[in-house]
Amino acid sequence: MKLQIQSSKVRKTKVLLSFFVALVISVFFFSFAPAGLFQNNVEKDIVHWHYTGYGPDDFVKLNPYINYLTGYYDVLTSGGSGGLMPLFLFVKTQEIKRAEQARLDSLRKKALIYGRPEEAGVDHHKLMMIDSIVLDAIEKGAMPGAQVFVARRGRIIYEKAFGHHDYNGKTPVQMDDLYDIASITKIAATTLAAIKMMQEGSLDLDAPLGNYFRDTIIRYTHFKTDTLIRMDSICLAELSADQIDLLKESEDIFIFGDSLMVQRNMIIDTVVPEKNIFSVPVRYLLVHQSGLNPSLPILPYYLYAESYAKIIIEEMEYEELLAQRMEHYEEVPQAGNGIILEETSEVDPNIIEASPVHFDLEEAFGYFYSKTLEKGEAETKVADSMYLRNAFRDSLFADARRIRVHEDVKYQYACINMILLQMAIDSINGVDLDAYLKHEFFRSLGMANTTFNPLSFFPKERIIPTENDHKWRRQQVHGTVHDPSAALMGGIAGNAGLFSTASDLGIFGQMLLNGGAYNGVEYLEKEILDQFTKKQAENHRGLGFDKPSENGIHAKDIHPDSYGHLGFTGGALWIDPVNEIVFVFLSNRVTPNASNNTFAKLRVRQNVHQAVYDAILD
Repeated sequence: MKLQIQSSKVRKTKVLLSFFVALVISVFFFSFAPAGLFQNNVEKDIVHWHYTGYGPDDFVKLNPYINYLTGYYDVLTSGGSGGLMPLFLFVKTQEIKRAEQARLDSLRKKALIYGRPEEAGVDHHKLMMIDSIVLDAIEKGAMPGAQVFVARRGRIIYEKAFGHHDYNGKTPVQMDDLYDIASITKIAATTLAAIKMMQEGSLDLDAPLGNYFRDTIIRYTHFKTDTLIRMDSICLAELSADQIDLLKESEDIFIFGDSLMVQRNMIIDTVVPEKNIFSVPVRYLLVHQSGLNPSLPILPYYLYAESYAKIIIEEMEYEELLAQRMEHYEEVPQAGNGIILEETSEVDPNIIEASPVHFDLEEAFGYFYSKTLEKGEAETKVADSMYLRNAFRDSLFADARRIRVHEDVKYQYACINMILLQMAIDSINGVDLDAYLKHEFFRSLGMANTTFNPLSFFPKERIIPTENDHKWRRQQVHGTVHDPSAALMGGIAGNAGLFSTASDLGIFGQMLLNGGAYNGVEYLEKEILDQFTKKQAENHRGLGFDKPSENGIHAKDIHPDSYGHLGFTGGALWIDPVNEIVFVFLSNRVTPNASNNTFAKLRVRQNVHQAVYDAILD
């Protein structure tokens, strides 16, 4: 009997030893198996290697051994409570997951490569439908030319230029020609900078805008041109006590030292309202719920002929009113070194009727603008041979500070939001947006054809023209920004002004799709980028980014998680993270006239975008 018990113990020992040896061999085998052997489907591997030989108690008993060998104590504890899974499989599963994550991390840092559409799961025959759509639109006068870029799964599968720079048909569009991308600037410049600065801690989305300006004074006083302001001084020493007491009762009397000041038609500064542009949180600018009046106050400079006529009339009225009022005052002699002007009769402010004003258009132009760059006088280039005078540039920014902020903060898409954000960004960085982006992003990314004010860096022949502006600039806009607000700001603005190519924007889009990394460099933190690209609680948009909507200008099959932006000049950029698609369409549909509706009627951008989804095989 004793021998039998010993034999039983020996058998149990041998079983346990065999199990331990098998376990060590299994761990060794799975650890050094070919890299791709178990990387296809982690969940499938778990089911396939399900083993019923050991239960939860066995796992608990063997935890110390496996923990010593592998260091996966927490994994094994959860495995033990789960039932019948072999320990070594849990170890290998974690290795598979980590290897897969490493592979994905590596992929998201890679640069775009060229590939066949089928390599990216796209039917190249169906993708060619893009050609038909674009050529038909050109033939019907929707735009003179276009660039189209499509990448999927890190491969460029479509990259083509169509048509000509304009309807003259002399200059074919090339893939390295620069388009005015209009409001795509909002994400490819302003929002991009905001993400970078937020992750560095220099920009807080919930802080008021005023935190990022050195000067937040807002002067609300407006002196009307027909207001007569008179100030005289009287020496108090020459007046009796009764005279002084009598004068002190007037609201127009101020005492400075031994003098008494008399002011007629006094103007009182308006108190700065509690809600003003500097009180708006940065986040509300990005979601277009700031409550701000929607545009920069540019009308006086845009309609310069009408503005000049008004100025002349007001000056004429002022001179006549001044002369008329002087006739109604008489001097009251006083001792000392001053006089008091007493008003002897009322003056009817409506007595002067506005008379027609005649002036030469060149005269009006010269009042606001210069045809040449004048240092210290006119330095803001608006268009060819058109420089805004510095005094009016300063007035424009002063007026921008006085923009009304409404209590109702419903969604209202407005360029002023991104303009003010760009001003804050420039204030923080101490350089303009163009210099900052080139240093932080564009040069390193290889976006060599992306810039503000392209005439400073590229020949005019490589820049696509936009509108033939007959009203304001009175010329073909070519090489300077089409958007009036951005033009009056010198071409560098948060709402528009960036020029680029479809291929360059494709790189930008792929960097976003990669989670903020490209070609081995991490530009943005994925977690922060995700905050910007997801739908916000305030409305249907992201932070700076547009999102798909029921009537949006995008493919009908676009995934809801997609994000991007449109451009008024005829552009679109959409990134679909689920289907791994970067789509760019650029055109100059505003040539020669921005009121051309053929582009919209033909739904060119939507149809080209949908052709990509129609070609997907998987």
